[in-house]
Amino acid sequence: MFAAGSREVLAVWALKFIGKNHVDQKTMQIIKNFLQGTTRTEFEKNLTFAPQWIKQILFDTMKDVL
Repeated sequence: MFAAGSREVLAVWALKFIGKNHVDQKTMQIIKNFLQGTTRTEFEKNLTFAPQWIKQILFDTMKDVL
C-alpha cells in the first residue's frame, strides 16, 4: 500500500478481514466516521492499490463527504 498506516489503509485491511459478503451498513457508517477529515486527493492516492471491490465500496460510502 502507498501510505502504510494511513486511515484509508486501515479501512482497506478491515474490509479485507470482514470479507466482501459480510459488509453491512453499520460497518460502513463506522468506516465513514473514521475517515472523516480526509481529503479527496489523499483518499484516492491511498486507495491506489486496494482491491476493486473495496475501492467501489469506499468511494460509494464517501461520495457525499469528499
